[in-house]
Amino acid sequence: TKIDRTSLPNPNGLVIGRERFLEVSRLIAQGDWSGLKRVLQPGAEPQSPPIVSKTINNSIKQLSSGTVDDVELVFHIGLHKTGTTHLQRQFLEHRTELQKKGWLFPKLGFTDHQRSAARASATPGHQGILQAALDGDRGFQKQLLTEIELSGCKKVLISCENMSFPYLSDAQRAEKIATISNYFAAFRNRRVVATIRQPAAYFEALYRERVTNSAMHESRSALQFYATHGETILSFKAMLEPWKQFAQGNLDLMSYEALHSEPDYFAVFCRTLGIDAVSIQQTEGATYASPDRETIEILRLVNATMPPGKAKTATVQSFMNIVGRRNIAKAKLSAISPQTRIEMTKYSQKLSEQFLLDSGLDLKFDKTCARIEKEGKGWEGLEYLDHNLVQALIHAQNTVSSRAVGQGIGNANRKSSLGWALARKLSARIQNPATRSRLIWVYNKLPPKAKRMARIAYSLVTR
Repeated sequence: TKIDRTSLPNPNGLVIGRERFLEVSRLIAQGDWSGLKRVLQPGAEPQSPPIVSKTINNSIKQLSSGTVDDVELVFHIGLHKTGTTHLQRQFLEHRTELQKKGWLFPKLGFTDHQRSAARASATPGHQGILQAALDGDRGFQKQLLTEIELSGCKKVLISCENMSFPYLSDAQRAEKIATISNYFAAFRNRRVVATIRQPAAYFEALYRERVTNSAMHESRSALQFYATHGETILSFKAMLEPWKQFAQGNLDLMSYEALHSEPDYFAVFCRTLGIDAVSIQQTEGATYASPDRETIEILRLVNATMPPGKAKTATVQSFMNIVGRRNIAKAKLSAISPQTRIEMTKYSQKLSEQFLLDSGLDLKFDKTCARIEKEGKGWEGLEYLDHNLVQALIHAQNTVSSRAVGQGIGNANRKSSLGWALARKLSARIQNPATRSRLIWVYNKLPPKAKRMARIAYSLVTR
């Protein structure tokens, strides 16, 4: 038996009538969270829903039986680690100004991980639109069209770097893009925009991003990761060719290095899209910069030794907050040897150079190899872990454990403690004697099973 609570008070005394229920549904669909908070306050009067114009109704009919010819969909597909997060944050902040220029950056489907991710400002962008397209959600599709029509814009920018599908095989990627194409079949005017980074730098930045994401539990070394995913990540042709077909040849490619050298990255990107300059206050550095190689090594250890769950996520968040943004020069030091990076670049050149040239982008592979060789003289691999980072990790774990005890969890998370992961042999890589002594003391206090896990952690780190 279904229970209808319409017009009955909720526990807070707020009566949810039919009009208020419809308004709440509309605000959720539009992503208007401030408006939703307002209407859910006791005593708030529901607002009249917007009048849906005949144009919208006609467009919805077009969507189900024909085409939408007067709207251009522009898909910004990243790639990952090419300033996408910074651009998305700026587009979101300046939605009103962009809308006046005829460009809509939809609120619907924009996913914000700022509060739950390991680092502030994290967002995959329009992940909700991507997921709706893959699921074939027609209800969502009509909501998106309604937002487009209400905006009055004829150009719609959808930005989600996960649409590049860097970890999928060619066949899997092509299948997903075909599904997205079918979902947006009514929109005949499509354009795809992507920013391309030098292959070796792109690979390493993507690897570091994966290690930083605690949900992925990435504990492999960069070279092990390369052995598994190198071909799919470094083949820009395989990644972009299905999108070129999706957009019927309307593929715009930009060089990350060229854009990044500009004083106003966002304005240059907007001009490339055909948007008049949008005035913004410049910020120093990247919005979502990759951590340095030592921080990545610590996080790899966390992924290898801590089981998935809230304790691990909280520990990574606490650690990243303590570490903050370390020295930029240090962050640029590669964990991959110059010889391997040159091999990566030449491999990518073999797979993709002609396709990129045909698409209007010269990535200058040969010059990149020469630069890597020149800058790589005197390169040294990572021999030791910075004792300050290890102390930050221990402090983060202790903070999370203290919170757990304060919440009555007690010793429930003892097995997820990071202290036992920093074993005696691992401590040999720590140069600071005080920190090394502390780690040995922690290790000796551990039960046998935990000591075994510490030895496994050491073998992973020293591969």
